[in-house]
Amino acid sequence: MGKDGKPVTEVQEIQVPAFKIVSVFDVSQTEGEPLPSIGVEELTGSVERYGEFFKALEQTSPVPIGF
Repeated sequence: MGKDGKPVTEVQEIQVPAFKIVSVFDVSQTEGEPLPSIGVEELTGSVERYGEFFKALEQTSPVPIGF
């Protein structure tokens, strides 16, 4: 409360994120050297007790898991 007994207010600027439509391209539409590999390879091994692991993961994940 201010000295006059009225509530003190404050002006606060809030920015709301905005999105717009833009053009995108596919790497096949480009020229030049191939893109470098980032070193991530497909996993081909097996996971011990996978069923239990996956069930625990599903139960604790805040988002749905799907393949």
